[in-house]
Amino acid sequence: MDGDELVYHDYCDISIAVSAPKGLVVPIIRNAESLSMADIEKKVVELATKARDNKLSMEEMQGGTFTITNGGVFGSLMSTPIINIPQSAILGMHKIEDRAVVVGGQVVVRPMMYPGCQLRPPDHRRPRIRQLPRPYQGAARKPRSTAVRKRSRKGAFRVVGAP
Repeated sequence: MDGDELVYHDYCDISIAVSAPKGLVVPIIRNAESLSMADIEKKVVELATKARDNKLSMEEMQGGTFTITNGGVFGSLMSTPIINIPQSAILGMHKIEDRAVVVGGQVVVRPMMYPGCQLRPPDHRRPRIRQLPRPYQGAARKPRSTAVRKRSRKGAFRVVGAP
């Protein structure tokens, strides 16, 4: 949501956190939805090399829709990654560590990782109770998705982009 506009992105620009000599940078893999896994891997290597050589442009670090970060390379077992608004979410990958788990009634050692995902905060701008139709006054509000559907049917939103 952007004001009264419901915005859909028909692309997926994935940000990847890279440790560079001057600190953490977050270059973008553009149109990741149209790349194969091998192409994504090549792009990660290319962007990481450019970051370590201090050759990234500002355009290569702006406009991501989702971020993936790997704090595990620094030994982090758990964390809450901080989302970079207006992105939709950030996924934090952490150190893989051997842990005792129960499998079939037996305690065994298995490699485990605790990923952390932070989603974009919801839009809390809702109509006040006095603005609701009379039957709903004083009653519990409907879930946000229902409210968004109703507003979009009435044309209260201007849809930008394609779903």
